[in-house]
Amino acid sequence: MRKILLLIPLLFFTFSIYAASDLTSQRNPYYKVLKQYTRESEIYSTEDIHAQYIVNATYLSEEFRSSFKTFFKKFYPDGQDGLAEKRAQLWSEDQGEVSFLVALYAKNRKMIPLGDPNSLWDLSLKMNGETYKPQLVEKVITSPLELKFFPFVNRWFQLYRVSFPAASGSNSDKIQLNLSSVVGHSELKF
Repeated sequence: MRKILLLIPLLFFTFSIYAASDLTSQRNPYYKVLKQYTRESEIYSTEDIHAQYIVNATYLSEEFRSSFKTFFKKFYPDGQDGLAEKRAQLWSEDQGEVSFLVALYAKNRKMIPLGDPNSLWDLSLKMNGETYKPQLVEKVITSPLELKFFPFVNRWFQLYRVSFPAASGSNSDKIQLNLSSVVGHSELKF
C-alpha cells in the first residue's frame, strides 16, 4: 500500500511534465499547420558563402488563425487581459485582407526596413491573376510570444505584419508573395 501511495505522486509528476512538454513539442498540431503555411527563401552571394537574405513568410489563412487561437488557449485557457492577448491578435484576428508574418534577415542591415519609402525592397502579392501592393507593412518587435509560436524567428530576423487589400475570404488555389531587391528575388508560393 505504501508503494502505491509513493507511486501516485510520481505518476502525477510524470504526467504533468508530459502535458507541459506536449505544448512545446514540435509534434503539437499547431506546428504542423504552421509548417503548411510557412515558406522560406534564401539568397546567397556568388562571391562567398554568406546569405544575402533569408525570408520566412507565414500566410495567416483562416486555418492558420484557427490553429493559432487553439494553441494560444492551451497557454491561457481563461484568456489573458494583457500583452499576450494583444500580441496574439496580430496573428489571430481576421482583418478582411490577405496577411502574412514576414521574418527577414539581410546581411546588409541597412536593407532591412520593409515598407519604408526609402527601402530597396519591393513586396507584391499575386492572387487570382491580380497583383497587389501591400496596404500595411508593420514592423513588429519580437517578443517571447513570437519566439514560441514561430520557431524560425530569432534575434537576427526582423518581423513584419504585411497586409494586402485582396479579400481574405476570396477563394484562390494559388497565392504568391514576391520579395525583390537589388540582391535577389524570392517567390513564395502558398
